[in-house]
Amino acid sequence: MQALVRRFFPVGRCTRGRLFALLILGSIGTFAADFATTGRVELMLNLGFRFDALSDPASYAWWRVAAEVVFGLVLVYMAVGRLHDIARPGWWLALLVALPYAGEAVGLPELAFVSLILWLALIFWSPTIGPNAYGADPRGWKSREQYDAQQAALNPKPDSDDQPATR
Repeated sequence: MQALVRRFFPVGRCTRGRLFALLILGSIGTFAADFATTGRVELMLNLGFRFDALSDPASYAWWRVAAEVVFGLVLVYMAVGRLHDIARPGWWLALLVALPYAGEAVGLPELAFVSLILWLALIFWSPTIGPNAYGADPRGWKSREQYDAQQAALNPKPDSDDQPATR
């Protein structure tokens, strides 16, 4: 059981694949919950904090409110782990979450688009190879040198002395 928990809830760092899988599964779960409770279908990728049931909990079933709370907490945990994977502190998540609200407050709703770009960057940003200040590499690399040596072994450079075959 502990191995399963560590696989899906890493301590310290989170790979981009795990975060992306959570977003996909959360979108599928939201789709299924919307269809089961209201009969409507919304085809969209939920890239974060779309908490309909939390904004008006009286109009939703208690299980839907609880599910959105759990999804939100897991998303925060995984997003902080992803920030740690790219060697950034977890408080940067506050910027991602607060940016659309700040834009709405000052009359710049375009800042929500900037927040979307930052979420996508969080998902696709290259990770730190090897251990960093937030823990070991979840992909198993012991150091950058080990990664470079394995990449060199997998992709050997052609020798300049080798002549191409002629016909």
